[in-house]
Amino acid sequence: MIIGGEDATPSYPPIVSLQLDRNGTFGHNCGATLIHPRHLVTAAHCVTDWVAAPVQPATLRVRVGSAEHATGGRIVAVTEVVPHPAWDWNTGDDPAADVAVLRLAAPVWLPRYPIAGPSPAVGTTIRELGWGSTTPTFGGPLPDRLQQLDRWVLPPEQCAGGRISAGEICVGGIDGGPCFGDSGGPGLRRIGQIWSVVGGVSRVGVDWQSGIYCGVQVIYTDLTFHRAWIRSVVGGGTAW
Repeated sequence: MIIGGEDATPSYPPIVSLQLDRNGTFGHNCGATLIHPRHLVTAAHCVTDWVAAPVQPATLRVRVGSAEHATGGRIVAVTEVVPHPAWDWNTGDDPAADVAVLRLAAPVWLPRYPIAGPSPAVGTTIRELGWGSTTPTFGGPLPDRLQQLDRWVLPPEQCAGGRISAGEICVGGIDGGPCFGDSGGPGLRRIGQIWSVVGGVSRVGVDWQSGIYCGVQVIYTDLTFHRAWIRSVVGGGTAW
């Protein structure tokens, strides 16, 4: 789960479960956010192989319109996977660009969160959402219901152990946060009564060799930084 979180309230219609076909059975794999009736944004590492090539769209689907990853809402197929051209599993010194856009087989007419405003400043509250593991181990049980937790933007040097780069946000401040299965899920910022999506979960903000995988600071891809590229993939008709 979002470790240390609670059942999400109210509902968050644009947040969807991105599901992967594992030997003929689809199951929750990552989070994603509806940004257009036919397009989602998620993490590139959720939808690419080890040479950064996109997986076959037929191996993916999404459950939309439900706070539970296994029931309710509607299942929609994915027809196209477009990872950012700079994505390379963060193997070099360039910006990580851990972001991808997915095209859906049919339009989904639900509310959407805009990718709006500048990159959030240090101290900005970020709402983390996801269906990831309830324990800090890979393959742990998933909560039935979407989880939420509020943390905040930290100075980037506090995620230096995770090799944070340009176009990324360090989020933490209290124990907890995203774990396995939360990748690609959104970080939301609330301005007045309006939610906007500012980030997508990429990776932990400490050195993986430490053996710490969850419950600490997390690096988010800054979607405001990549807004122009996302728009070039999606086209018109989206609030930006």
